[in-house]
Amino acid sequence: MNLTNNYDLSIGTDLISKLGIGFDCKRSYDDFSELLTEADNELSDYENCLAGTADEYQKALDAIKPLVRLNQDIPKGSFCTIPESIISIETPIDVTSFRRPYSIALKCHKVAQDQIDEWLENGVIKRAPAKTEWNSALTVVKKTNAKGPIDRMPLPKISEIFEELKGASVYSTLVLKSTFNSLKIRDDHAHKLALL
Repeated sequence: MNLTNNYDLSIGTDLISKLGIGFDCKRSYDDFSELLTEADNELSDYENCLAGTADEYQKALDAIKPLVRLNQDIPKGSFCTIPESIISIETPIDVTSFRRPYSIALKCHKVAQDQIDEWLENGVIKRAPAKTEWNSALTVVKKTNAKGPIDRMPLPKISEIFEELKGASVYSTLVLKSTFNSLKIRDDHAHKLALL
């Protein structure tokens, strides 16, 4: 199954610096847009809109609850069971990709180690051989909070997500906390996603 649409897959490549893109905190700009504000106001009217009567809404919730409970019982580290969902990472023969690990600030070591331990425990990752020829650099990124600037392109609303999913035939669950997909990587290709 070709999931890359004939494009080479580049994992861990620092494209930002290669494209000459930089960040400059000394400049600011006004990102106010009347069009975006109008769209946000219009969509917020639909966010809490119930479809149908209160009785129909309750029946829908009652029908969904058992399915949510079944979903919660899926063991951690489980993958989609459809054979076509197994991901292949096709690379040229005798070509590897090793990115030197980024240094992690001493104050972030415990956070990084705790996250790696959680991934190992949940089966999201497994230990790679010490002398692997593959490596995607691990990056520690500070979580966002309410003190930062308002993002004009925030996370989509639930109604927007459902609109985008309408008509799709294959779905995958996404753990937003860790941003990991629950699709299995071919066993003989998994080493290409190593991180040190």
